Amino acid sequence: MSKKYPQLLLRFEKNEEKLLNTLKEGIFRISSSKRYRELEDKDLKVYKKYQKKNIEPPKDLRYVSDPNEGLENFKPINEISFKIDNEFLKLTPDVSYLKIYSEEQILCFYNGLNHYDETGINNNNIMQKFTYNKEMNKFGEFCLFIYNTDEFHKRIMNTRQVKDYNYVNYINDFIENNTYDNFIKHKIFSFQQEYRYIFNNYTNKIKLGSIEDIAKVVHVDELENIEIFFR
Repeated sequence: MSKKYPQLLLRFEKNEEKLLNTLKEGIFRISSSKRYRELEDKDLKVYKKYQKKNIEPPKDLRYVSDPNEGLENFKPINEISFKIDNEFLKLTPDVSYLKIYSEEQILCFYNGLNHYDETGINNNNIMQKFTYNKEMNKFGEFCLFIYNTDEFHKRIMNTRQVKDYNYVNYINDFIENNTYDNFIKHKIFSFQQEYRYIFNNYTNKIKLGSIEDIAKVVHVDELENIEIFFR
């Protein structure tokens, strides 16, 4: 059985024209886990300071980029040795951990609805208001709203460049000597409700062609007016 994927996929962006071009051409830029790590790591550091004091962190922390993106494992370093002219020289390291990363190419979406979640659906028509975490507005006031994810998933898989795909799992913290992958992130990023496609390492972009038949671009204010009918 194939992995589950969401009923709705969303991407938030500051530039409306950029999303309209994506809608028309179906071109998606793929970012590396290294790029996400390098964007910003200060939020996680600030968060942990508040966490140690058992104080709720301020709401204005952006929590956009994860310094542990792509982390596979990390191990404590107790000593570093150099071999020079058959003699070993030892020193105490300034860095306390050796971090090992997997460098992957990632395309991220906000998970609107779980594709297989049929809770509350019966023979009668049911209407639900669409809701999303408004912290996502930090990424931009415009949204690519993909409503036919069956067709989108089919087209993205037809590129034959996808290595893996799944929901992101959010954890309390990373623990030394544990093994992780690109579907695991710290819980401070849980508002992103990410769904990810992992691509071949040489893939920097994909072109699906027009997706105007399965998606649309909306302002975030319009998201509050979306109604979903189950029949």
